[in-house]
Parts: sequence; structure tokens; C-alpha cells
Amino acid sequence: RTDPRIGRDRHTLIMPGAAILQALLRLWPTDRLSVADRGLREGLLYAQMSADGVFPIDDTPQKKR
Repeated sequence: RTDPRIGRDRHTLIMPGAAILQALLRLWPTDRLSVADRGLREGLLYAQMSADGVFPIDDTPQKKR
């Protein structure tokens, strides 16, 4: 199946990813979902740096200007 809102080149990535997300949300329902704008490695690095007190992480939601 195709979706006119998704380009053909992205369809092969987005649709399986959406199915995986749907399955995970069925297993672990939640009221919130965070989307990372960085890769997993960066997240692990930032978490370790924060734990070491080198890089403070601010989890406060940012307001759009």
C-alpha cells in the first residue's frame, strides 16, 4: 500500500517504523511520547556526561517562540 502523504522513498522506512511504534505502545501504554532529535549514541553520551556533572541536561519542555 502507498500513502499519498508519504514519498515513495520514505514509505519503506516510515510504515514499518510506525508499525513497530504501534506494537510497543500496545505493550507499554503511555500518555507521553518523546521524540529524539539526536541519535542514540548522543543520548547515551549526554546521559553519562550529565551523571558525571559535566553536562547538565534540562528536561524542561521548551516553548515555541
